[in-house]
Amino acid sequence: MVAATTLATVPWSDGPTGLPRRTEPAPQGGWTLPEDVRLVPSPVHVRRDAAGDLWVTHGAVRMVRCGRPGHIELPDDTGPMLDVAVVSERSYGLMDRVDEGARVRWYLDGAPAWERVGDFRTLLTDDGRVWTVERHGPAVDERDAGTGEPVRTVRRSLDAGEPFVVDGRLYAVFTDVDAGQRGVEVVEPDGTVRRSPFAGTEPYAWLVHPIGFDAAGRPYAVRDGSVARVTADGRVEVVGDVGDLSPRLLRVDPDGQVLFVVVGEGVAVRSLRLGG
Repeated sequence: MVAATTLATVPWSDGPTGLPRRTEPAPQGGWTLPEDVRLVPSPVHVRRDAAGDLWVTHGAVRMVRCGRPGHIELPDDTGPMLDVAVVSERSYGLMDRVDEGARVRWYLDGAPAWERVGDFRTLLTDDGRVWTVERHGPAVDERDAGTGEPVRTVRRSLDAGEPFVVDGRLYAVFTDVDAGQRGVEVVEPDGTVRRSPFAGTEPYAWLVHPIGFDAAGRPYAVRDGSVARVTADGRVEVVGDVGDLSPRLLRVDPDGQVLFVVVGEGVAVRSLRLGG
């Protein structure tokens, strides 16, 4: 297996080069008394912009660019962060939880461009294009980056999981319960859906949330603290260990570099990459 390397670190700090410490209630399995609610560190999201720079945020106060100085101040009313997309320091999107559902706010030239509240689960961007993914349905809307108006809608299968953009196509892992198979679903720009099931129990066991895809359309997944990718013929190739990773923090670059965040004395962005 490949050993993880540290790409960047960000300190806990109230200043513009760091993130302030933030906690949130731990996920609950059922009804809990208020005094029994346990607070845990908020998950830190890591994103790579179009220039290749890494950004981190947990939804409080700011996003911080790793490496060279740079930060983006977040609105004071930002709720629990659900997703974030960064094209550049001047073009980015935020998705947070509000009482009415999920709120998406998109910024151009560093200023608010549009806002939508709806049944959203994911915010996607690719080459300056913006998509919102329906949480309780199959619709994926490509939106005008300047106005937020939908320009086209494609539909995924109901058994497909969270989608990812790869070269203008939407990739996701689907689960066929009746056949006992998981596989990869691809939605073409014209809405055509292609599905490739994997045979055997090993891909089925691995391909559960969290998932990511590389530029070759290969899925990556976390299981028992390890990351693996699944080849087109269904072989599972273990990449390396990530330890106790929050499911929301796995990211996969087009070249197959797996990014994740380790929280301790500060925020460390680490990576794993398997050749080929």
